[in-house]
Amino acid sequence: MGSPKILFEIDDDESTSAIAVGDVTGNGTAELCTGGRDGVIRLYDANSREVVLLAQLDLGGSILSITIADANNDGQMEIIVGRALSPSESPGEGKTVQVFRYAASGQLEVIGEFAVDKFVTTVYVTDVTGNDKNEILVGGSDSTLRILRMDTENNISQFAMYKLEDMPLAIGTCDVIGDEIEEIVTGNRDNTLRIFKVTDNRIEQIEALVLPSPVVSLASGDILGDRKMELGVVTRDGSIR
Repeated sequence: MGSPKILFEIDDDESTSAIAVGDVTGNGTAELCTGGRDGVIRLYDANSREVVLLAQLDLGGSILSITIADANNDGQMEIIVGRALSPSESPGEGKTVQVFRYAASGQLEVIGEFAVDKFVTTVYVTDVTGNDKNEILVGGSDSTLRILRMDTENNISQFAMYKLEDMPLAIGTCDVIGDEIEEIVTGNRDNTLRIFKVTDNRIEQIEALVLPSPVVSLASGDILGDRKMELGVVTRDGSIR
C-alpha cells in the first residue's frame, strides 16, 4: 500500500472545527461541508480539478459538530449542525441544533431548529428506536443525551432525554448485545463510556465503563472479522482502545 498523500488544501478555511461528507445537492456525488470556530458553515464541491465553494452561511456561534444524513426521512440528505450560542443569544432560546438543505437557488437554508442549553457538543443521526426512521442524537452542555425526531414537515420534537453526570463529548452507536438494533454509546467528560438502550420511549443505561481519560472519539465495526461488532475509542490522553 502506498503512502497517503494530500489531494488538496482549502487555504481560505482556517478555523475549521467540524467536517462532514455527503450528497447534499442531490447530484449523485458527495460534497464537503465544514464548520468553523467563526460560526460559518461552508459547502464545497471537490469533484473537479479545483475545489469550488458552493455556499456558505454565518450562524453566529462556533460550530462544534456536523453530520450529513437524511434527518427528516424524506429521501434527501440534510446538513445537521451542533453549535454554540452567539453572544446575543440566550440558553434555552438560541437554536443550538440546526438542520439545513441546499436550495435550488444555490443557498443553504435552515429548515429545522431546536434549542439545547449553551452549546451542543456532538450530533449523530441514525435509527436507534427500530422503527426504520432516523433520529437525531444530541449531546448537550447541560450534560444531557437527547433523541430528537424530525418529521417530513421539518418539525423537530424531543423523543427522549437522559440526564448524565457530565456532558457527552462523543456519541455513536454499536449493536453491543446482538439484537440487530444499535445501542447508543457516549464518551463523557467524566472519563466514562456509557451504553444506552431505547425501551418504551425511554433511554435506559445498560452499561458504564470508567477509563483513565475522557473519550473524545469513537467508532464501531467488525474489527476482528468475527461477524460481531466491536467498539473502538480514542481518549484525550491519546490512547486507542
